[in-house]
Amino acid sequence: MRVLNFGCTSLNEFKAKELFTIHPNPAQDYVYVTLSAKCDIRIIDIRGAIMKEFREVAGEMQLPVGDLAKGIYFLSASGEKVNTTQKLVLQ
Repeated sequence: MRVLNFGCTSLNEFKAKELFTIHPNPAQDYVYVTLSAKCDIRIIDIRGAIMKEFREVAGEMQLPVGDLAKGIYFLSASGEKVNTTQKLVLQ
């Protein structure tokens, strides 16, 4: 039996990626977040600590990340239509 992996575990995950995008990634001073629905945004470090939080964000927003240490973080968006997390690399 051959198992194919398309990088998406469900249709809901695919839709969430359309509703929530980040760039550039890797980032240095700022990261741009584009949301199609109002959400709360959290930047979480590898240990699970919330480093920054932005409430009720919608549209495109520039988030300052230059004060965070270089490394791997998770950018979490949660709201009525979006509940997803993406990896964010800071250089």
